[in-house]
Amino acid sequence: MIVWHGYFAVPEAAKTGNQEIDEINLELAQVYTSVTRLLREKHNSAPFAAYLNIMEEDEDVARFKKCVSNARTVCCKLRHRVKILGGKPLNEPLEYWRKTFFYVDF
Repeated sequence: MIVWHGYFAVPEAAKTGNQEIDEINLELAQVYTSVTRLLREKHNSAPFAAYLNIMEEDEDVARFKKCVSNARTVCCKLRHRVKILGGKPLNEPLEYWRKTFFYVDF
């Protein structure tokens, strides 16, 4: 998997030739990109909120965490489908997310 400015892609060399597995892995990359957008938005707003002493509402934090959790659950199900089909799914980019979006607790 390739990451470029927060967008995830599957290189041609990583494709298996099995159309169903490749489509699921492409879908995984799209969901990973969506999660990255959520995390980036939250990460970019954190320093300003701290500077302005703006406290986030508990329901906003809960809504954000629920969105990220739902997306990660979808990814887990997609990875499981790839394994059932005998393929190797794209790994969740947790290390990338933790290093890049260190202000965000998800």
